[in-house]
Amino acid sequence: MNNHAIGDPIKRRCVIHGVLKDFLPTDEHMQVLWVLEKEYSQHISLPILEFIDQIEHISPLGGRKKQLRDRLTKELYFSEDPGEDPWEAMVRYKRIAELQYIKQQPPEPALPEEPKINPAIDLAETIDVPILTDMVPVELLIFSEMMKHLNRHYDIAAKGYIQKYYGFLINEMSEVALSPEGEAALTAWCHHNGELDFIDLISEQDMSNILHISYLWGCEFLGPEHTDKIYARCVHEVEQLPEAEHFPPSELL
Repeated sequence: MNNHAIGDPIKRRCVIHGVLKDFLPTDEHMQVLWVLEKEYSQHISLPILEFIDQIEHISPLGGRKKQLRDRLTKELYFSEDPGEDPWEAMVRYKRIAELQYIKQQPPEPALPEEPKINPAIDLAETIDVPILTDMVPVELLIFSEMMKHLNRHYDIAAKGYIQKYYGFLINEMSEVALSPEGEAALTAWCHHNGELDFIDLISEQDMSNILHISYLWGCEFLGPEHTDKIYARCVHEVEQLPEAEHFPPSELL
């Protein structure tokens, strides 16, 4: 059985991805792949009929049920080429779906706060100075917090995680539409061990794309479940900052 895709979780995922493309639209296709990952990734084999019942909960198959069963059985037992791994597409779909869900939630009413005035500061001199979150896209704040948390999970020299991140970045840069300014700013940031301030050099769209790269990097090295927890924690921490609720994270493309 180990020679067949049905006995290998990764080959199994690749084969099922190739089959489902012929039966389901993209959204339902990705939902099924995540069911496969959560429910069956630890199984030595795949109970095909049970799995098809799971698919029907997401998308009724009707007369195509037998056709799908026969195709899955044939491909899982006899396919020599499992095809492409859909893992990155699955991660991207999950992140976008979560962000869309967050955007659909009604904002919690903000409680009015009395301004805290430091008597040692002359308000007349500072009235036109914007606070940090007025100047910085919230993605940059999340990025900063996320990188701090990721660094704590590496048993390497201080800031060594940036070299690992940069190596991943080189491979992914062509897949993400960064502007020349954004690419140059992020590369400089890596070369300066994260100590270079590029707030004024980068757009919100670039920052959103950079945050997406960072999320994929975390998934590759820590796994998606651990990275999701880190990301959620960072978003929560940033949301606690003054005025942060006015800058919801942009949808990752």
